[in-house]
Amino acid sequence: MKFQLILVITILLLASCLKDKVASHEPQAYYSVEYTDWSNTTVSDSLLLDLNNDGVADLRLKLYDYIAGETETGVFWNQLASIMSINDNFSFSFGTEHAQNDFDCLKMNDLINNDITWYGNGVQYNFHTNIFTGQYLNIGVWDLFNHDNHIGYRQKLGDSYHYGWIELNTSWSEIIVVQSAVNNNPHQEIPTGYIN
Repeated sequence: MKFQLILVITILLLASCLKDKVASHEPQAYYSVEYTDWSNTTVSDSLLLDLNNDGVADLRLKLYDYIAGETETGVFWNQLASIMSINDNFSFSFGTEHAQNDFDCLKMNDLINNDITWYGNGVQYNFHTNIFTGQYLNIGVWDLFNHDNHIGYRQKLGDSYHYGWIELNTSWSEIIVVQSAVNNNPHQEIPTGYIN
């Protein structure tokens, strides 16, 4: 009887130890995030973003319009909102591009990693184009009055990439920079919108 009791206790202890050992190998998501509140910084013309606070501009947001001509209904003009990487170590992304302006755009909690479409230094991309020809038309990656739009970015430091995101709101006459965050862990994705 003592032997059976000791055997049962030993089996229970071993099972308990094995259970803990298996549980300790489950993947744990851990992100070391540096968050920036941009306090709804408004872009009415152009804004240079220094995302890693090193005194060097990384991305440029630009909002501009121009008269493209005249029609019977009046002036035909365009307004463009664009982003451009101006630093060799920074790239940006709207998500996964299937064809020109055909994106699976980043949404809250989408993973920003190396698997999405990236645009590097010197590339300018219009994320919305508004055309007025007597009525408003909107073409581009985002619709005119979308809110909580996200752009992914990656920063190259040495041989490592660090992934981050920027939240923007757009309207006809301005771009608003809301917030951004970057994962300080190299080569580790970050969910869009993740701050802690």
